[in-house]
Amino acid sequence: MALVMISSLYQGGREALARTLADKAHWSFLTREELQEQAKQQGIRVGRLEVSMIKRPSNSEKLAREKKLYLAFLTSALCKKALEGNLVYSGRAGHLLLPGVRNRLRVGLTAPLDIRIQRTAKSLNMTPDQAESYLMQLDEDFAKWIRHIHHASGQDPNQFDVFFNLENTTVPNAAEILHNIAQLPEYRATTASTRMLKDLYLCAQAELRLIMDEKTSAVDLKVQAENEVLTVTYPPHHEKIS
Repeated sequence: MALVMISSLYQGGREALARTLADKAHWSFLTREELQEQAKQQGIRVGRLEVSMIKRPSNSEKLAREKKLYLAFLTSALCKKALEGNLVYSGRAGHLLLPGVRNRLRVGLTAPLDIRIQRTAKSLNMTPDQAESYLMQLDEDFAKWIRHIHHASGQDPNQFDVFFNLENTTVPNAAEILHNIAQLPEYRATTASTRMLKDLYLCAQAELRLIMDEKTSAVDLKVQAENEVLTVTYPPHHEKIS
């Protein structure tokens, strides 16, 4: 079972690479944007969370709950899809998701600014100067989002296994390289990595239900799963809720 997580602020590039790899290998393909739509259908206010995290980040209980809910949903959806078979995921910071799953191939992607400016100006009918200003602000906002959601830099090289610059590497060639790497022993699913996926899925499912339940939504619960055994702990003063 291959699990390739392609991450970049450059949406067009990462989606093109993910789709090319998925088509080549006949693997499932999933994007952050698809998961966002699914989250909205479940009543998760992703747009409001993004604005709050980027424009006025705070540690309010309500914002912390929405963040936890969003991450639980992403984890649950990704684990479920990955457990069904080979998966290629395209997202802003997908390489920071599913921690502990050792066989995931974490891929970073970038492209020269002038290429991004040219493509953005064409797709959004902007002048090059407008497109550059737009991209600079967009990158800044996305970097804030990743920092507040994941408590990490989205560009830390230590968090990637492979990093591509599309200036000299074509998307088809990058897909070919990733296809070969994903079949190496280091990135093949093992009993341990599959068990970790199952534990993450169980934990995320439990968190979703607890956060969305009015009786437990405001409780500071800690949920863990090990070998498919779920443990939920809570502060002593919330004992009556159990």
